[in-house]
Amino acid sequence: MPEGLRLLTEDVGYESAHDFLNAYLRLLPSRSDAIVEMLAGGDVQGARKAISSLHVTSSMVGAARLEDYCRALLRQLALGSLPDANAVRAVLRRNVSLLSQEIQQLLGGQDGAR
Repeated sequence: MPEGLRLLTEDVGYESAHDFLNAYLRLLPSRSDAIVEMLAGGDVQGARKAISSLHVTSSMVGAARLEDYCRALLRQLALGSLPDANAVRAVLRRNVSLLSQEIQQLLGGQDGAR
């Protein structure tokens, strides 16, 4: 189990952590789409807020790859560079797909092990 998710489970219990993880996974595609739309529209403040939110929740569930990517995007924005929306879309889609598979495997393996 990823460290962030283990800590979340210790803090709030299995059921709440499981619910949070399911909500995170369910909202991931729309949150990613919102980031891309804001970048495409040049809404730097909105993109920064949405990326920061995804960064924090990704950390909470132990999604290190997505957390690291969000950190890199925030760094680009801090340097005054607007990331290319199409490139971000491609990377987020790939990460969301991989993460969805990983979380589903984790949830499938954890449900019976409570």
